[in-house]
Amino acid sequence: MAEYSIGLDLGGTNLRAAAIDRAGRVLERRATDTNPAAGREAMLDYMVNAITELRGACGSSGLAA
Repeated sequence: MAEYSIGLDLGGTNLRAAAIDRAGRVLERRATDTNPAAGREAMLDYMVNAITELRGACGSSGLAA
């Protein structure tokens, strides 16, 4: 798998995440609704889950440091 990075966009109502290669191509995307009223830990869980899913889909060895 080519080297890639993961980007997150956390808003008040949803989280969007994508794995992007060095050429700027989107390899995988994830999106989910969020509930800020659930608290900080819930928001962190949304982000961790998105990253984990993208790493699973794209492979952890290609993730850029």
